[in-house]
Amino acid sequence: MNTELVRETVLKDFPNARFLLKLENTSRHEHIVYLSGSKKIIAKVFTTPESFEREKRVYALLSGEISIPRLYRADQGIIITDFIDSEERKDFKKAIEDWAKIHNLFLGNPVLDTPLLAWGPPRNIKEYVLSNPILFNKFGQKIVEKIEKPSNQKITTLIHSDLYERNILTTKTGNYYIDFEFSGRSHPGRELALMILNHPEKIREIIGTYKQNITFDYNGIEEDIKRETLIKSVQLIGRIEKVVKSSEERKRLHSRFISAIEKVLSQ
Repeated sequence: MNTELVRETVLKDFPNARFLLKLENTSRHEHIVYLSGSKKIIAKVFTTPESFEREKRVYALLSGEISIPRLYRADQGIIITDFIDSEERKDFKKAIEDWAKIHNLFLGNPVLDTPLLAWGPPRNIKEYVLSNPILFNKFGQKIVEKIEKPSNQKITTLIHSDLYERNILTTKTGNYYIDFEFSGRSHPGRELALMILNHPEKIREIIGTYKQNITFDYNGIEEDIKRETLIKSVQLIGRIEKVVKSSEERKRLHSRFISAIEKVLSQ
């Protein structure tokens, strides 16, 4: 990361800004907080041009439709926005309602028909499950049976795709949403996957709230949401095995997601 370039970019809009802190363990991109008077701003420094362009594009699409931090500049792989202080307890119900609204708005919208926002179907999910029986315990075959079934409705919309605690900023005036580097066009059921995997005990509440706020409810949508959740769980377990170095942490995360898989399959 070119720290001088980041500083110069911030100073273009905030000439009196000074370095405050660097956020740790946020993502593969760098996040640096600056203070300008009493205002906190944050510079997100992207490691890939594609992620930068995608996030910039999604900011433009969401502007005026949902609460996102004010965008001051998107230049040279750096995005500068307001820094939002979030309460520790997140308002997940509001998050579901807000993104159901976005799903309604962008359902089948041709504005999403661009390679930058296009997410193709997941690849090699079945093969990965069947070739790693130890990872998926007794649930491997059931997972494959569920994900092999086609969606009941082949619909797409704009989804955040990484909607979990860290990317939901809850304030006294409502939620703000950040980090759109994985956002794009996909089946709307995929949006709820992380929320369900992190809170499997609330699966009925999560799906129920979502169905109350969408305009495209259809017979079989619950099965499609569970299917997308299982696909996401397989992808996450694969990623854990690949990138998490601590064996204890791998074991903890693996156990957590297997428990969530069991809950999804039992519903």
